[in-house]
Amino acid sequence: MLNKNTYSTKADAKKAARQLTKQQINQGYKPSGFYEYTDRDGNPIFWRIRLDHPTKGKWIRPLSFNGSEWKLEEPKFPDGKPLYRLHEIVSRPDETVWIVEGEKCADALAEFGLLATTSGSATSAGGADWLPLSGRRVITWPDNDEAGLRYAKSVTEQLLPLDCEIKSVDISKLGWSVGSVGSDGVDWILLNPDATKEDVEALSMIDPETDIVTTSDHPSGEKKPQMLEQIAASCELFHSDDSKCYATVPINSHKETWSLGSAGFRGWLAGRCYQADKSIPKSQALTDLIESLKGVARYGGDEQPVFIRLAGKDKNIYLDLGNDKWGVVEITSEGWKVISDPPVKFIRPQSLLKLPKPERGGSINELGKFLNVQDDDLILVIGFLLFCLSPNGPYPILIIQGEQGSAKSTFGRVIRSLIDPSSGMLRSAPKNEHNLMIAAQNGWLLGFDNLSNIKADMSDSLCRLATGGGFSTRKLYSDGEESIFEATRPICLNGITEFATRDDLLDRSLIIKLPTIPPSKRKDEKDFWSEFEEARPKILGALLDLVSAVLKNLPNVRLAESPRMADFAKFVTAAEPALGWSDGAFMDAYIRNRDLGREIVLESDSVAQAILNWNLNSWFGTATELLVELEGHTLPNVVRSPYWPKSASALSNKLNRLLPALREKGFDIESTSEGKGNAKRKIIRINRV
Repeated sequence: MLNKNTYSTKADAKKAARQLTKQQINQGYKPSGFYEYTDRDGNPIFWRIRLDHPTKGKWIRPLSFNGSEWKLEEPKFPDGKPLYRLHEIVSRPDETVWIVEGEKCADALAEFGLLATTSGSATSAGGADWLPLSGRRVITWPDNDEAGLRYAKSVTEQLLPLDCEIKSVDISKLGWSVGSVGSDGVDWILLNPDATKEDVEALSMIDPETDIVTTSDHPSGEKKPQMLEQIAASCELFHSDDSKCYATVPINSHKETWSLGSAGFRGWLAGRCYQADKSIPKSQALTDLIESLKGVARYGGDEQPVFIRLAGKDKNIYLDLGNDKWGVVEITSEGWKVISDPPVKFIRPQSLLKLPKPERGGSINELGKFLNVQDDDLILVIGFLLFCLSPNGPYPILIIQGEQGSAKSTFGRVIRSLIDPSSGMLRSAPKNEHNLMIAAQNGWLLGFDNLSNIKADMSDSLCRLATGGGFSTRKLYSDGEESIFEATRPICLNGITEFATRDDLLDRSLIIKLPTIPPSKRKDEKDFWSEFEEARPKILGALLDLVSAVLKNLPNVRLAESPRMADFAKFVTAAEPALGWSDGAFMDAYIRNRDLGREIVLESDSVAQAILNWNLNSWFGTATELLVELEGHTLPNVVRSPYWPKSASALSNKLNRLLPALREKGFDIESTSEGKGNAKRKIIRINRV
């Protein structure tokens, strides 16, 4: 479920903290710390409040917002509480991570420029999510007391299965006096006011204490084949068509699928080794075992596709709910149900969030309460959402435009929350095709926020991703071997201006223009998301009902005229009876929207404007002659701009892209070749019908 706390600001939290700590402050406690826990993208999730009293010690409590009220408690984290400063850990993958007890100490080390974190109190290690530290170099700094040593020991035991390189500060060499019980990194800094980052890094280190037995040579020798056989028998090993290796492993009452190179599988494997003889292989031995399992998966396992969030098989559709039970919705032409053992393999990027358990009895019309759209546009948005639940593209691109105050970002979050919620609900525009590819590898429905313009090469990449295509990159910067990633994804873009202007992109798009919301109709953000979260399970259920109806009706759908996105149009048209729409209601709205896209193409292109401003009935000549003619119908500053074609070939290319839009305006443009040999030339003919 989408975490409601991500919609609360630090200012809101501080205001709530003042209200909830009045009693303690009246007793003499003084605020001394306010610590913000975030998700991987830096969005706030919850906070921890610290107050100190001159005689009664410290008072520390969590603070969170549950959608309707603030409480002094942590949100529920099925996969473990996030680490403090998680977004910094993720964004600085090559740095050593210092782990201490308490946020105050982590902040003190961060002042030196060190990457420091904590899970909170001395007893919190077992409830935290340590997976982001997989494979990292880690240094623990225990407090100078029994609780501190136990905490460091517990942290170590959590990290060993994750292939971390772990050292610990030797607190016996910090110069603590007999009366320094409980001293920590903050106290050391106070005693060494001139200390630098280099001084901290130069502290004496020792191997950490742990109760887990590790051996450098296990599994090896005679035990390795036996262990390999046991592991292979306890899971399903297979590979995908690009030779990547995976395992489907049993976890309690369900199964999970992991890449063999992932931290999740490495942790499971370490756990299996520990179950076998109460020992965990050290890093290299664990790596050797994984490499052996990759051989089994690649050469002895079946080839099977893997999916993120949505899959199709045997005319049925499967939607991964993303919950800790790995529940999946199976949609057929007879209805839908939640199952635990689907016939397809889902993998889960770390950013994937869970969908609510869908509920029956809802209406898709409820969606209109949460989107700032008119009736015609609501038809298109519902159509887009329905086709997002089709495993086969090509997909339309949803373009959301509107002034400030039109709730564009809210619109995008609502859309993603119903199909593919993620810790990064809306991202900034991808800088290049490589970044776009990474986004596609980590989600099903991609959302990009606050775009101002889309360059030609990125426009082409977005079209290729929506239509279905391959993206290539080198596997390593040190070699020339090519890695191909193929994907087809639905995409949602938003921005203030008409940021998309190229005709091939607009021809694949649904353009939704949002009106500005007057102040009298604005909702408090907390109330809005609380209402949406309450309605979301039934809206999702209603979407699933409609998709089931589509699967039943689709074989009987015939379109009078097939548009560019014919599969999309047929899919949504098949839902019209279940939606209560009149026959052809969707196609009528879709055609009007495509006309809007062509108007944008013509209005934003200087060559198109020159042709429209040129009062002609017919003309013919070469591209060079046409360029000269068009310049006579264009302002000099436009001709000098970088957007005006500077050659005959550039003009020809631009005309080819403008043909569909100009044809709608009554222009018939064709190119022919005349003459022979050296006298042969390419002629452009323009006729106004």
